[in-house]
Amino acid sequence: MTIWKYPLPQKEQFALRMPKRANLLTVQLQDGVPTLWAMVDPSEDYTERDFVIVGTGHSIDLPRREYIGTWQMGSYVWHLFDAGEKM
Repeated sequence: MTIWKYPLPQKEQFALRMPKRANLLTVQLQDGVPTLWAMVDPSEDYTERDFVIVGTGHSIDLPRREYIGTWQMGSYVWHLFDAGEKM
């Protein structure tokens, strides 16, 4: 197992390519960039995993979602949700 980091795009919905069954650890700012850290098995096959970023006060309309973490940028507060691996 290895811990990898994934800088997050500035988009509401996006997918990241990562090894299957990655264990999502935390999201924090690194040098002002929202970054996700995940424990992965590099020998696993890769998959696309969907994510959603939601601002405080915004509605969430996802059938599957798991809260990953929150970060602040200036006066904005953002929340990252895992919407699951693509089938």
